[in-house]
Amino acid sequence: MEQETMVYNPYGIYNELLNNHYMDIYTKDYNVDNYEMHFNSILNIMRDNIERLEDEVYKIHVFMEDGNDLMFTITDYWLNLIFWAMPIALHEPITAKYLVDTRSITKKTIKNYYNKLIKKFATSVDFITLNNMIDDSLYRMKYIDEFSMYLANTVSFYDTLELMRED
Repeated sequence: MEQETMVYNPYGIYNELLNNHYMDIYTKDYNVDNYEMHFNSILNIMRDNIERLEDEVYKIHVFMEDGNDLMFTITDYWLNLIFWAMPIALHEPITAKYLVDTRSITKKTIKNYYNKLIKKFATSVDFITLNNMIDDSLYRMKYIDEFSMYLANTVSFYDTLELMRED
């Protein structure tokens, strides 16, 4: 009897992104069964290629269920994936209303994002389930620290100088 060999593929469907530096993604294809594959595949690409992310630009063209489409850098896409965990768990279509401006993620941004979802689902989903979904989504933010030095390189000195002038 021949033994089946499992091949570990840390990048999942995103091998295309590594090969072509470009990929189309349709948010209609996200679901609770494949979300972790999407998230972990991008996380693995970033972990294995962080030193090349500055030199080589990976672009992900995301087509949303409301007809909007955007071109993301890999980090912007990954950060949005973190926030999309909860709408996906709620079986919500990923549309432009679930986009997060990754240039400035603050406590207020995070609070407003999740409050919007809580208000929408407070009567149809029990409180404990909503809390668990928020916790699952926020838990993924711990990985951001792995890339903090890379992400810090996106600081705008122009904005800093303007702030200094105003002060």
